[in-house]
Amino acid sequence: MRVSHLHFALFDSAPTPDDTLPPAVSSSLLEAGEAWTVARRVAVGINPAWLVASSDDRLCLVQLIYPVVSVVNRRSVPPITSTTCASENEAAGGNLLVTDSLIAEVGARERNLIVGIVPDGVSVVKVRETDGQVFTVRVSRNAYEALIGHPQSVGFVYKTARHVVPVKSFSSKGHYQAPAKEAF
Repeated sequence: MRVSHLHFALFDSAPTPDDTLPPAVSSSLLEAGEAWTVARRVAVGINPAWLVASSDDRLCLVQLIYPVVSVVNRRSVPPITSTTCASENEAAGGNLLVTDSLIAEVGARERNLIVGIVPDGVSVVKVRETDGQVFTVRVSRNAYEALIGHPQSVGFVYKTARHVVPVKSFSSKGHYQAPAKEAF
C-alpha cells in the first residue's frame, strides 16, 4: 500500500541525508510493529522529527524526544521515540500535532513545544494561547514548531478554507486543559 501523497509532495522529493531515520528510531518503530515506506525530516529544533508514511496508509509524526533533565543519579537519560499517526486527510486538516511540556522544576515558567504537520501550500500557522495572544509560526517542509506558554488552537488556511485545530495539553499541575473552539 502507498500513501497517495495528495497533500504532501515532500515525499516525492529526493531524500536528503537528514531524512534517514536514526537506528534508535528505526528499531523503536519496528518494535512497535510500525512498517514505513518513506520518511522525511520535518523539524530540526529542540527535538528532531520525521514525517513517515506507514505501510498501512497513515502518516506518522515521529520524534526523538530528549529529556529536559539529561542526567539523573549521575546516569545519562537517553532520548525516547514518540510516534503519533493519522490518516493523510486528518493530517491535511492539521490534526497531526503533538505538544510536550518543557518544565523541569516546580515554579518554572510553563513552556510547551508544539510540533505539527500541515499540507502543501501552507506557509504559516497561527497559534493561539489561552490568554488570547496569537503567534505566527513559519512552516518548513510541511511542519511547524514553536515554544508556547499555553497553546489553545492552531489555525491556517488551505485552499481558501480556514482550519482551526484545538490543541490538547496538560497544565504544569498535571490537569488536562480542554481546548476551546475559537476561530482565527
